Amino acid sequence: MRWWVGPTSEPADLGNHLEAHGFVHTVAMPGMAVELDSINENLEWTQDLRINRVHNDQTLRHWCEVACPAFGLGEYIDSFLAMERHIGFSRDLRRRSYVGYLNERPVATSHLLLTRGVAGVFCIATVPEARRKGIGTAMTLKPLREARERGYNVGVLHSSRIGYNVYRRVGFEERCKINVYTWQGESGSKLASRGEL
Repeated sequence: MRWWVGPTSEPADLGNHLEAHGFVHTVAMPGMAVELDSINENLEWTQDLRINRVHNDQTLRHWCEVACPAFGLGEYIDSFLAMERHIGFSRDLRRRSYVGYLNERPVATSHLLLTRGVAGVFCIATVPEARRKGIGTAMTLKPLREARERGYNVGVLHSSRIGYNVYRRVGFEERCKINVYTWQGESGSKLASRGEL
């Protein structure tokens, strides 16, 4: 289990409370934002890439098979499938996922959440053997363009170390830090306090 703590999380010392109850601070990620009318669309990627919106069980499985391992959740593919199937594939949902294909093979993912007037882009992942072809850029721009077409003005995301320069090229600027705490159990917090994790 992970707990995400941002600049508006309460109480202000929430991280201290989490660490006292078995969570370990695992990473501080840049929180980034971009005005959608200023995204850099003059970027290149392999022309062999095809991006589909997840719309059925097959494309959902493709999405899970790429995204879950990329985020260290490979053993939970079936759980993600069940959860997403329950949510469904309606075009009216404010959340949608995308799969990128090279030669009919799923190689990349992204996810869009439209809420509170902001377009959140998440789960941007590319399998290692398909990187450095601009695919991450394409998978980032696809949901941003769709959000802009639907009248949204701002895109946000949190960045991994690998994705940071990709997002900067698209036009994102760092606005805050998002701290991630991972549950280790009570024994995990004691190990962390002794520097053993």
